[in-house]
Amino acid sequence: MKIGINGTEDSALRIKKIMNNIFPEIEISIYAEEKIKDAHKSFDICQQENDGIIFTGIGVMKSILNTNLELIKPYEYIARDGSSILKVLWELKKSNQFPKEISIDVVNKIALNEMLEEFDVSFDKIKILPYSSSISEEEYLEFHKKNKLENEINTFITGFGSVYKELKEDNYNVFRLHPTSLKVRENTEKLIYKINTQMIHHSSIVVQVIKLILKGDSFHQYKTLKQKGKFELELLEYVQEIQGSLLNIGKDEYMIFSTRGSLKGRVSISKFLNIMKKESKYNFLIFSGIGYGASSYLAEMSARKALKKALLKNSPSLYIKDGDLMNGPIGDKKEESFDIKIRDIKILKIAEITRINPLHIAKLIEVINQTGNKEVSTQDISNYLSLTERSARRILNKLIDNNYAILSGKEAFTGVGRPKKIVKLKF
Repeated sequence: MKIGINGTEDSALRIKKIMNNIFPEIEISIYAEEKIKDAHKSFDICQQENDGIIFTGIGVMKSILNTNLELIKPYEYIARDGSSILKVLWELKKSNQFPKEISIDVVNKIALNEMLEEFDVSFDKIKILPYSSSISEEEYLEFHKKNKLENEINTFITGFGSVYKELKEDNYNVFRLHPTSLKVRENTEKLIYKINTQMIHHSSIVVQVIKLILKGDSFHQYKTLKQKGKFELELLEYVQEIQGSLLNIGKDEYMIFSTRGSLKGRVSISKFLNIMKKESKYNFLIFSGIGYGASSYLAEMSARKALKKALLKNSPSLYIKDGDLMNGPIGDKKEESFDIKIRDIKILKIAEITRINPLHIAKLIEVINQTGNKEVSTQDISNYLSLTERSARRILNKLIDNNYAILSGKEAFTGVGRPKKIVKLKF
């Protein structure tokens, strides 16, 4: 595991020393700048070369977050809290010149007062300027200098390396709020957990199932084989891009195995969409589903559910199922994201009583809300839920039997088949 420390040099060196003692198995690198406002200069390379990032303080972290830089790796910052204050108080006590007045920055007033009360320490005068991302290092420096001139304060405590350095050069009696072993251990353990979680997430299995549907009834076998050969060459390039493996699992079906980390979002998926858009060159339509899972089996099950959704479309489509979320058709103007796990108590209750799939209940309620019409026929149910009329009739009968629908009439008889029931839903 590699962790980069981004921030001011004196804090970075101190943090690295502590981390080396506590976590000797971790490879640690420093990416330091003299001032917080310059931390962004070494941030990109820090993020590229490491699994996670430790910022030397909240100021460094905020300076990065306030830029256009994208934080994609796990990160933590080392706060200056009560333990840092305690360390300075101990240094003051050892100096045998315990001051009556102090000028201190970064820490908040509550944390300072708690530590002073806990160790029965008091000062006649305290000037404090807590951390704020809107205050520059130069302003913190001026704060301390002003306190020396106007308030005759002679002891200064700062959390900024650049402020400490300048005050020290001007012979101020200045002390540094350093990161402590306690906070370094605590935040490094949090970061390790985040890194491991991300690694597991990125290594989860991705399965993509691709189905080719022939256009029309008549096919010239040689022409079809030739076109499929071209399609497979393009598909192989896409598979290499996502570092996957390709299986031909049937006459017109393919399966791709990869990992979440290799299938890098829309950038890689767009390459497959470009292949799909070339369907006019082929005598077949391309449909696909992508699924994520902790195992190949679970990923394939998710991919097949996504493919089933794609096959309901009249044109080439791609859907993605990740956990309880389904997205699609990917790249389409009407792309939507929806939760396929029903959590609505009302829907779950109706489904339990009627023994109807809760997704079917949810879809019917959605249609009612969109149309404002509660009257439906067997044909309507069949169209809404993409079911056969026989299955739709069974659903209507279950709703009637459990008092969630009432018969309100029949469609006009056309002389073909039986007149269809029209029922009013009671959702």
